[in-house]
Amino acid sequence: MNRGAGKARAYMWLISLVLGMSCTSSPPPEGAGSGQDVPDPTPLSLPAQIAMQPDVASIGHQATIRITGVSTAFSEDTSVSLGDGVEVLDVQVLSPSELVAELSVLETAVPGYRTLAVTSAGETLSLPAALLVQRGAISIDPARADRGQTVDIQVHVEDVTMTAGYTWLDLGEGTTTRSFEIVDDNLAVARVTVASDASIGSRVVSLQNGPDRVLLPEGFLVDRGLIAITFSPPVVSQGDVVQFVVEGTGTHFEQGKTALDAGLGILVDASSPDTFIVESPTRITGTMEVCQSAVPGAHFATVTTSPDDAPPEIVTSLESFDVLELPVSPDRAIGSFYLGLSRMMREGLLIEAVYASATFRVQVQACGTSTGTSCGVTTLPDQPAFYPPPGCTPTPNTTLYPPTPTLDAGDHVYFEVDGGPSIQLDRHEDADGYIYYAPSVDIPVEDFVFDTGYDIRAEGGAGEEAIAAFVERNALVTPPSDFRLVEPDLRYAPTLDRYDSVPVRWTDSFGNPGAHTAPVAGIYSRLRTTEAVTGAVTEIRMVPIDDGEFVFPAEYVSMLNPGAGRFLFQVTRLGMPFTIGSSPYISSAVTAVSYDGYFELRD
Repeated sequence: MNRGAGKARAYMWLISLVLGMSCTSSPPPEGAGSGQDVPDPTPLSLPAQIAMQPDVASIGHQATIRITGVSTAFSEDTSVSLGDGVEVLDVQVLSPSELVAELSVLETAVPGYRTLAVTSAGETLSLPAALLVQRGAISIDPARADRGQTVDIQVHVEDVTMTAGYTWLDLGEGTTTRSFEIVDDNLAVARVTVASDASIGSRVVSLQNGPDRVLLPEGFLVDRGLIAITFSPPVVSQGDVVQFVVEGTGTHFEQGKTALDAGLGILVDASSPDTFIVESPTRITGTMEVCQSAVPGAHFATVTTSPDDAPPEIVTSLESFDVLELPVSPDRAIGSFYLGLSRMMREGLLIEAVYASATFRVQVQACGTSTGTSCGVTTLPDQPAFYPPPGCTPTPNTTLYPPTPTLDAGDHVYFEVDGGPSIQLDRHEDADGYIYYAPSVDIPVEDFVFDTGYDIRAEGGAGEEAIAAFVERNALVTPPSDFRLVEPDLRYAPTLDRYDSVPVRWTDSFGNPGAHTAPVAGIYSRLRTTEAVTGAVTEIRMVPIDDGEFVFPAEYVSMLNPGAGRFLFQVTRLGMPFTIGSSPYISSAVTAVSYDGYFELRD
């Protein structure tokens, strides 16, 4: 049998079968003829509506508007109206749903919004607030830029007031105006950076002068030109020193004119050709230091190239890399311990109290001056700056001191004297998770023993991130003898003369001059006053050398503001430094005895 002829007959049979099936009548829809409704497949008509662009026009200017419609039937007899002061010069119907019109905004027009009315075949469609009539006009040159570019834009104004430091230009989403310089009454120059990931398309240009604003619809175009960078490595850890690579697209890197900002706590020295190398206009390699205090989480990388004869090229890579937080480790532990006897003099009474505390922290080094633009906040003088809180003002070149994690050393820490009293400190934790040790009950004054060494004993916490049990002998050493402050007599808040010297004298507990508090202990004294009207605080400090007495000279006292004052006299003693476990960091212990009271300084 001829195989080709067999195939032909099979195809003919298949075609006949398909044609026969297509001629077979289909069954009626379910429900037809039974009194049930059958859905009508005809689509419903949308209600007629209109839209208009642009939606801003300036007094004394002409403009071309485009009106589009839905379910409209624009025809040759269609008319357009935009209210008082806006004259429609010409209307051209492009289709039943689109037309263009030429407008002239008269000099007598009043600023404000106008309603659009389009009339066709006797029916009128309205669009409230369709057109903003504004006083003044602006134009810009150039009116476009590529993504990633920084450009200087000339801003020409007509019947618009510009005020230095008060007028600003906004080119819309994805753009940043970095400067605005007024040249004369009709011209200003704005430096604008377009983000490398800005969306493509036109923007409304806005010139703001206080409460007054002038708009330019579709005045600025962000085009597809692309400047971008990629950064590696994608992950680093606090304390690392790593090699990095920046790859650019459309960039113009140049040695000595390009810098990298990788965020607060990331140190990059762009001035060093050994650690910051521009290999080509599109590639940088180098070394960066990730401080132990670097903010954990995602960091941006921004590369700025500043040529001599052109605006800077600023390119940012969002979420370039992550900084991992160092784990809390007792191998970097440092302890701080304090035992003090406070003597406050109030209304003829001497009020005594014993204070004790202990903390175990992880040693974290401060970060050197950084090129980051995040925030460092200094709270009090001589206090560290902590991680930036939300909403703070960015400050460059900030030295960052991070919060130091605290460690668990068990339920109790003890200050103990051989054959004497034991002071128990209990574990506490505040709302921020900060662990500290302090007595839960008042400590008897008798438990503060002079001229002796207290052992520090910790029970030890559980887990790898806890301090193991330890005992440090004679870590807390108290001042060599008890003493009494006898001058000035602060029991009744004495009145002092601002132009007199203030003698300070103390005795031993038996009233004998010289209390033998020096030289093995440090002596510190302070006079502080608060001015009654302004609240201004002034203070003088002295570190006496003599044991038993010294004098605040009159020339120093005269520097204080008259008003309510507070006097502090304190003797401290440092214990021998020691380390905890395998930590290489020094722990410290301090004991102190202080006298505190009020006085009045008169002029």
